[in-house]
Amino acid sequence: MRRLRHDLENLQKTPNPQIAVQPAEENLLEWHFVLHSLGTDTPYHGGCYHGKILFPVEYPHAPPSLFMITPSGRLETGKKLCLSMTDFHPESWNPAWSVETILVGLLSFFISDKETGFGAISTPEARRCQLASESHALNARDAQFQALFPELSSSDSAVTLADVGVATLTNDETHPAEADRTQSSGALHDSPAAVADIHVEVAVISTEAGQRDLESAGVPRAHSLEVAPRADSFNEAPECWICRDTEIQEALIHPCLCRGSMSGVHASCVEEWIRHHRHNAVDNAVPCCSVCHQAYSGQEERPGVLEFVKHFCFFGGELFVRAVVLVVLLVGYTTAVDLKIKMPMVLRVLVIIGFSIAGLYKLLILTVSLPVFRAPPQNPRVRLFFVDDIKQLLVHLFEAYYAITILAIVTAFSWPHSVPLVAFLPFLGMALVPIAKVTIIWLMGRQATRSTSCFEGCSRSCWRQCCYFSMAVPLMLLHAMCVACHPLDAGLHVLVALASLPMEWYLQSNLALVIMWGVHSSIVALALFERVVLKRLEWKDGRAWLVTMQFAVLSVYVATALCEFPKGLGDPHYTNFSADFFACLDFVMVTILAIHVNWDQINTFYQTWQNQNGHFTLRTDADGGGGGRVAPVSGSTQQEGSDAV
Repeated sequence: MRRLRHDLENLQKTPNPQIAVQPAEENLLEWHFVLHSLGTDTPYHGGCYHGKILFPVEYPHAPPSLFMITPSGRLETGKKLCLSMTDFHPESWNPAWSVETILVGLLSFFISDKETGFGAISTPEARRCQLASESHALNARDAQFQALFPELSSSDSAVTLADVGVATLTNDETHPAEADRTQSSGALHDSPAAVADIHVEVAVISTEAGQRDLESAGVPRAHSLEVAPRADSFNEAPECWICRDTEIQEALIHPCLCRGSMSGVHASCVEEWIRHHRHNAVDNAVPCCSVCHQAYSGQEERPGVLEFVKHFCFFGGELFVRAVVLVVLLVGYTTAVDLKIKMPMVLRVLVIIGFSIAGLYKLLILTVSLPVFRAPPQNPRVRLFFVDDIKQLLVHLFEAYYAITILAIVTAFSWPHSVPLVAFLPFLGMALVPIAKVTIIWLMGRQATRSTSCFEGCSRSCWRQCCYFSMAVPLMLLHAMCVACHPLDAGLHVLVALASLPMEWYLQSNLALVIMWGVHSSIVALALFERVVLKRLEWKDGRAWLVTMQFAVLSVYVATALCEFPKGLGDPHYTNFSADFFACLDFVMVTILAIHVNWDQINTFYQTWQNQNGHFTLRTDADGGGGGRVAPVSGSTQQEGSDAV
């Protein structure tokens, strides 16, 4: 909150002539902004585009989310925007970026057609001009926009925020470089490249009267975040470039090569930012300054192999427990709805109600959370069912998918229980609700970005979709054949596991399975010999090996737990033992080969996991340091930095 207060203070001191910002009244972590007064040489001239920023509680250590509310033909509405300064790319976030920096970067992205990304769309210029002319009418129907930006509610208003900002700043005490900044800001539409490189100078409103002038000119005071009078910028106390706070008693230090206003920082802020940054790390890079990229000096503590095994055992155990609960609920429900099975009526009703509640819970989560990368719902009660984490949402999605699939199979084949169709149809209807929502939102998005000729646009879209669907199946089959036929990939091993499943289920003798598993184990042993001794072939690593191991586990489970072999090798008493032995042998050999082929990827994944879960302690003079000096900053003047650490 201290950092947000500081960012708002700077925005209100020097209002950008093309950007208006106000925090929401009910949520201080939700800010609304408006892009307006855009150039006449852009299709957005005359438009007024409303959006919002959602800050995480970890800000500025973690990036915010950006959403557009007003249609523009350039950015999709209600969908997260993929920019380097948003939570789409937390690994590239820089805590030195302020709210104004984020919005200036968004404005540069908005008026430029060269950059693309998730949330960016391409529509004809005529359609964008039409949306610009309709933007004021759309904003007029938005109660939140009217409450936060009443000065922008009218399209024919004679005084815009750009005029207000310039007029006010000329009557107040202003930094000498402010005039240059105003001129460059007024020409943002002329040079998109210049927008990203703007260095924002801060003009100071030294008295409360200056703030009253802004309010009388049409710039309202922020809700709940008051702007306190500040001293002249040349006499201000040094501040941390991360938290921007001068009230914390912790001394500022110089841990890198940065100079001037970017040189002082709190050690605790650096360590907290590194912890958040490493949580989203994609490599094994050493901790360094996000501005000058000088490596920090400090103590590194990383978890070992035992913690790595514990972490994934816990994760796998959680998934296993969820799978067991799902199986128990499915078995209980299919048993309860089978009227041929004797069961107390009270227990039967309780099981049906419990399974129905679980299904309704999945329905609410999937309906509220899908499609992904969209803004959370405004209603706090509905927001309880909103899942923003993609991994958790995938778990819910796959659980619902497998539950519906198993119910459909049991209903269709009446095995192992006779499930009536009336017991399956309600859950099939539940599954169709989130699918219908995603489809409707997709169609609405297509309708909003359609070309001027609706018939022409729909015809072209239908033709493309038909081509995609007609080519998808042949391409998938061709890719599967290439993978399966490659002798140094996982395809052949997947085929062995898949072939063993129907053989285990239908064969009375284990002889064919024992021969197949024995031959396959011998081939895998030769492959391991080539990998360890000869080292002449180039094996293909990748996720296909993980799929192979999963099917191999399923094959072993079916052979050892579900199937009986009255005939075959070991007849009459050891047929099952022989099948179980060769199934486990084949699984162990395939697992060893998969680990050996993908060892480099496993090692890289392990090091990245260590980096994400490690703890870094910044070294100061009190630690005895080594490698350089970390100088504390104190007093009313800033030191010019320190030597390289």
